Amino acid sequence: MSNILNGAIAGTIFGIVSLIPMFFLEIDGKGKAMTASFFNRFAIGFVIFNMEIGITEWLKGGLVGLVLSLPAAIISGK
Repeated sequence: MSNILNGAIAGTIFGIVSLIPMFFLEIDGKGKAMTASFFNRFAIGFVIFNMEIGITEWLKGGLVGLVLSLPAAIISGK
């Protein structure tokens, strides 16, 4: 399979997993929050498979995940 397809599959799975705990939360704007969470996690999975930076895969995943999740964490105060 191509990296694009692998990234899309990984991003979709990661996005769906991030939605599961949100079903049980009582928050304002739940639909927007769930959409934003899905696309944020989708982007992480997609980018990890489609970038070459010359480091081990687990380190690349951790670095990309941290960099792409940090803005949302700062905004939400978590």
